[in-house]
Amino acid sequence: MRIDLTSLAFGYTVLSGGATPNWATALGQGSGHKINDDPEINEILKGMIYSAVSLDKISTKIGKGGNLVKGSAVDSPIVLAAKFSKVYVNNRLIENGKFILLITRDTSASHFGRLRLKYGPSNTYDENDGQKTKNEDFFHMVPEQLQLAENACWFVYDISIKNQDTLVLSAVIVNSSGRLEYSDSARLKSEWAELLRQKTGVVVSFDEQKYFTDFARNRIFFGAPGTGKSFEMNQERKKLLNDPDDINRADFERVTFHPNYSYANFVGAYKPVKAEDSITYEYVPGPFMRVYLNALINIKKNKADEEPLKPYLLLIEEINRANVAAVFGDIFQLLDRNGQKESEYPIQTSEDIKKYLKEKLEEQDFIVNEEDYLQIKLPSNMFIWATMNSADQGVYPMDTAFKRRWEFEYIGIDEKADRDLKGYKIPIQYGLNGNKPLYKYVGWDDLRKKINYILSKDCHVNEDKLLGPYFVTKVMLDNALKDDDSKKRFIKAFESKVLMYLFEDAVKMHPARIFRGCDGEGLRYSDVCKAFEEKGIDIFGEINLTVSDNE
Repeated sequence: MRIDLTSLAFGYTVLSGGATPNWATALGQGSGHKINDDPEINEILKGMIYSAVSLDKISTKIGKGGNLVKGSAVDSPIVLAAKFSKVYVNNRLIENGKFILLITRDTSASHFGRLRLKYGPSNTYDENDGQKTKNEDFFHMVPEQLQLAENACWFVYDISIKNQDTLVLSAVIVNSSGRLEYSDSARLKSEWAELLRQKTGVVVSFDEQKYFTDFARNRIFFGAPGTGKSFEMNQERKKLLNDPDDINRADFERVTFHPNYSYANFVGAYKPVKAEDSITYEYVPGPFMRVYLNALINIKKNKADEEPLKPYLLLIEEINRANVAAVFGDIFQLLDRNGQKESEYPIQTSEDIKKYLKEKLEEQDFIVNEEDYLQIKLPSNMFIWATMNSADQGVYPMDTAFKRRWEFEYIGIDEKADRDLKGYKIPIQYGLNGNKPLYKYVGWDDLRKKINYILSKDCHVNEDKLLGPYFVTKVMLDNALKDDDSKKRFIKAFESKVLMYLFEDAVKMHPARIFRGCDGEGLRYSDVCKAFEEKGIDIFGEINLTVSDNE
């Protein structure tokens, strides 16, 4: 099982920012703090049960102050203990080495109840003869038996159990001859991650190291309608958070802007809240403030080396459908990021935000300073990403000062189309046989590109008003040819989505330029729909597109 980088390490000094090992790794980070369903974790649990010892004989130190806790205490955070007499470090059996592995329940306010694998030096077992087995003694044996200097710098990156009774620690020797110094914990983690990759091929997971350089903090995905902007942003979210499936997480929120969306919705405001039999007012945070607080708590805990630094993400759909100047307010100033990716210019907090941040931070297990709540600046682990469709009617303009604080990522009109939509055909009605529609079939992406060609060449429409490959959704395409009812539903959806968009938006002033196969004088939308059910794609005139009788 891969353990958190630097959580079991020796022989180093960090000059600033702290770097005291946490001596534990969480067994699960998802909703409800449940144990991850992972084969390596399952093997560890199985081995610990096989080698379990009585909790009455166990003690360890937990928390920032190193408080001693015993397994025999009422409501002890120690839930399982195992003693191993066969312990290997880098495939070398440590002679007479004994090791105590614990599972404890996290008592911190932010992760209360989460189970952790604890392996630090303070883990102790009281033997029957009055002697004590301490992990601290084991860690003194390792340098001697591996022929390292007593104060050598080394760290463990993986813990596993073989045959249920053998503990294996995989380590990297950073410096065999003595202690090392690092300017700060970020430098230490960066160098150790690269050393780990070079020596073992193991790449440190993104939430520990990699995201500092790979992803923009302020990012807007923009393009024509149906190009897959939200899909692309969601794919990037999975990479950033290193979790492709779990959306019930505390490390990101998604919000959709609209014309009535306000600063109070986005950042927070005092609102009436029911308290027992009365109504009171209290500060209710918005999505921005919730994500900011979680990112700030993680920064504080990382500086105390209580947990790895992780990314926190705020997703904004349709960012320009609200008045962004009003919604962001003074938060706008924070979007200027410096080389460390945090806000260049902090802002002073209002009294309500100050009180809220102070109360929430004081609930945590670290020291809170005034600078933590008297001003706000975006931390390096907070990301704000958004989508924008400039072709929509009724959107609000963004000024240049706002735009320059974002990295814009254009999603092209034909990106991924040939790969993702190849082979998809759609039904096109060509008249009736009695009351029964007569269908022919055409490739969706072929038709889309022909329509775009006409829009560009004959209608002089800008690219942001062309049809993206997902203007007709993947679900609609998947279901288009299932049966006759599905075909009828698709025809109606095509009329209400594609034809209506072309008629009322893309070529609103001159619809006859796109619907060249319809009567041009006084052309109405109802005329287009009726002609479509009689002529099919001939309503676009001669477009030289293959139409088939076969699905």
